[in-house]
Amino acid sequence: MSILAALAAAIWLGLSTSISPRPLATNIAATSFLARRLESQRRGVLGVLAYAVGRAAAYAVIGVIVVWDLAAAPATSMLLQRFLQPFNFGPAKPGSVEGLTRYDLAGAFLLGVLFAVTFCPISAALFFGSLLTLAVSSPAQWPLFFAYGPATAVPVACR
Repeated sequence: MSILAALAAAIWLGLSTSISPRPLATNIAATSFLARRLESQRRGVLGVLAYAVGRAAAYAVIGVIVVWDLAAAPATSMLLQRFLQPFNFGPAKPGSVEGLTRYDLAGAFLLGVLFAVTFCPISAALFFGSLLTLAVSSPAQWPLFFAYGPATAVPVACR
């Protein structure tokens, strides 16, 4: 598979992830966070970029760790779900992200990281089952993760 086809597939998987239940809910929460905290249009755009880069960074770190040892994918997925699910970073827990508001753009980045690693079963299947399989067969893994991450944040950019 060519790198362009792999990048297109990674973007498609990211867009598919963005509309799955938990990522869609976290993107709505991120939109609210960014709209309230970043007053100017320029700061809003920078906030969305920081959020998208945070998501991409989280997926890249997890992806590279797992690609180095593909057998670790199920264990990594279960570990993230077990330890991060109790935090319920999504909008169902009001005020769960309010502490990040004091960090401005760094807070938007951290929000992207936190929301990226709160996998639901659907987003875990798309990331661990599809994207990682694609990455293993691709000539380059990093670009796929950095294409997938921002694609998962598209609903925030469309606010």
